[in-house]
Amino acid sequence: MEQSSIYSNVINNGATAFVEQYYKIYDTNRGYIDGFYKENSAILWNGNPFSGITKYKEFTQKLPVSTHKVETFDCQQVIGSEKSIMVNVNGEVSYSDHSTKQFHQNFILMPDMEKQGNYYVAHDCFRFV
Repeated sequence: MEQSSIYSNVINNGATAFVEQYYKIYDTNRGYIDGFYKENSAILWNGNPFSGITKYKEFTQKLPVSTHKVETFDCQQVIGSEKSIMVNVNGEVSYSDHSTKQFHQNFILMPDMEKQGNYYVAHDCFRFV
């Protein structure tokens, strides 16, 4: 198998695991969402910017209980960055107040130099569609 094909499989498998874990934790135990980010992560939630995870975590704790249904996602290596991964997710989110909305979320995952072999969310842009 070619080196690029092996790396593509690693990206796909990693992105699949990330998407499954991220939305499971977001929907069932939002208090642990900060484990995906670093304090310098750039986060934009439906037009509202957050610099770092602390304020974002406080914000998410105030949102109604949610259930995300991922309909599609795609992942690509970021050009010019040897190991960064872009993950685009489309789906539907239902809130406990009975509202359901379509969403699009884009993540840039970067290698975590403090935890060898792990990635963190460097950039996160969530938007209702």
